[in-house]
Amino acid sequence: PTLAGPTADEHPPRIVTVAPPPGSARRAPTREPANEVEPAEERAKKLYLRLGLGMGFPFGSDVADGAQDRNQHKLNFRGLGVALDWMGGMALLPSLAVGLGATTDTLTSGTVKNAGDERKLEHSLYFAVIGGFVDFYFQPPAGFHMQALLGLSHLSRADDLGENTGNGFGVVLGAGYDLPVGQRWNIGVLARVAMSSLSMGAVGNESPSPTLYEPTLVW
Repeated sequence: PTLAGPTADEHPPRIVTVAPPPGSARRAPTREPANEVEPAEERAKKLYLRLGLGMGFPFGSDVADGAQDRNQHKLNFRGLGVALDWMGGMALLPSLAVGLGATTDTLTSGTVKNAGDERKLEHSLYFAVIGGFVDFYFQPPAGFHMQALLGLSHLSRADDLGENTGNGFGVVLGAGYDLPVGQRWNIGVLARVAMSSLSMGAVGNESPSPTLYEPTLVW
């Protein structure tokens, strides 16, 4: 004989519910906040800096280290120079940067012609254009780009910036190509030309009116 126990229908299983302890109500899972870029890092990504060094090939009229040999004739100048570019600003768009900059050039050598007479440049000349610039990249953050700077210009002897100086307005136009060498750095070449028409105070009985053009290649 077998002894059969109670069936499941006769004694259904008991379901016991345990209440959570006070103060431990279940909370909906919260999503962790996304990592946000710090404001300082965001500003750093928009920062634009450009430094350039190269060689210039200046030429123009009434450009010389002295106007005493002008003799009522315009001087014609042609020479060589060392160029420096300093620019800083912000990237308003990935392809467009604006800011303030300066192109400075030291005209280290050259010849001055006057009515058939020709002499060597005895003192280096200093030429600069300081103002606002725009730089546009066609495929940012590197590649082909075009740049323009418009501002005040200055021309004088390099060893005396305050004597026989010419001042006026100048424009610098350039085009170049950059290669990326890091997350935020490029290296490239830029061909630019600076153009300026200046006014100068009378030197003795002479009234020079310098006009300078300088094609330049900078890295």
